[in-house]
Amino acid sequence: MRSASHIAFPERQVQDQSAREFSLIRGGPTYRIWQRLHLLRPPLGLVTRRILYLPLIAWLPLAILVEISGKDLASAARPFFLDFEVHVRFLIALPLFIAGEIANELYLRNIVRQFPERRIITPENLSRFNGILSSTNALRDSVWPELTFLVLVYTVGPFVTIVSTPNASTWFATVVSDGIHYTAAGRWLVLVSIPLFQFILLRWFWRFALWYQLLFRIWRMPLHLNIYHPDKAGGLGFLASTPKAFWPVLVAISSLFAGVIGNRVIHLGQRFTDFKMYGAAVVVMLLVLVLFPLLIFATELDRAKRVALREFGVLASAYVEEFRHRWVHDELPQTEGLLGTPDLQSLADLGNSFFYIRDMNYVPFNKNTVIATAVIILLPAIPLALTMVPFDQIIGFVSKVLF
Repeated sequence: MRSASHIAFPERQVQDQSAREFSLIRGGPTYRIWQRLHLLRPPLGLVTRRILYLPLIAWLPLAILVEISGKDLASAARPFFLDFEVHVRFLIALPLFIAGEIANELYLRNIVRQFPERRIITPENLSRFNGILSSTNALRDSVWPELTFLVLVYTVGPFVTIVSTPNASTWFATVVSDGIHYTAAGRWLVLVSIPLFQFILLRWFWRFALWYQLLFRIWRMPLHLNIYHPDKAGGLGFLASTPKAFWPVLVAISSLFAGVIGNRVIHLGQRFTDFKMYGAAVVVMLLVLVLFPLLIFATELDRAKRVALREFGVLASAYVEEFRHRWVHDELPQTEGLLGTPDLQSLADLGNSFFYIRDMNYVPFNKNTVIATAVIILLPAIPLALTMVPFDQIIGFVSKVLF
């Protein structure tokens, strides 16, 4: 009874402090502004309203201004309704950034609470652990990061937009001898749409930074790894679900690259295969973005593996020595027979356990985590890959398969 209450106490405390209070999403100036604008109901309600309204603020005025001004010329280098980059940015990536907040909240809250629940953070270190979570929440609520982002999107942001402007006239800018002149839609793009998108993107990179520092500070704590845990990661196997908390963000970022490549394929006549090296670089970059902070636990796992091999080696030596004296030497009692004895099965189990410990991972994730995340990142590239095959061939192949 005493043991059960001893375990239940930290679990209750985790539920009251970690699971309920920790979040990379529920806080900050923007969070409070969404509340006042009735775009958010705590903790993260009205997500459908945000997914609908924010992209409309960024995209719908562009379409209206283009139609009013009549600047969506078919002869333009990039007509508005054929500008895949802008549509992907505001109608796909932006909603994914907003929807990703729900996934991030659910997965990371569950991940954080498992440190104490699995007793990787022992009860005597629980107050320090909760202090780390509280300071992370305080950083999340700070005004200065989002204020900095706001300054950046209106200082550095416009220059990034200008650099991406083509040499020929488009729906958002007219190129003449005396320079580039933005249309009414172009001014909305530069002053509202792009800054809004960049601001939300920078907030996500700030959340990545908060997550990095949180894991780093947890890593510096005295961790009690269960070296015989069946997840082969000392009990840290739950960290393998970390990429899932950021999957919508990864898809959103990779879709941005897909939109840029799509414009080049459609409007400039380039081939999809011309960008395979860039695509590989994007996949590697995004994999590193979500998996890199987990690598810091490699030192603890390496130490735990060495301890496990040493401890189990001592145990195995003692067992096989006793087994040898009992069954190989002439010390077997006459009343016992070889058939049906559990000692032989125990010897086999001992060998299996040794191989199990020997194969313990050095990182708290496996190749399946890497492959699944890479596939998620590559999803936006599928429509582009289809451009390599004529549409009539695709229809013919699908018809043969279905009919």
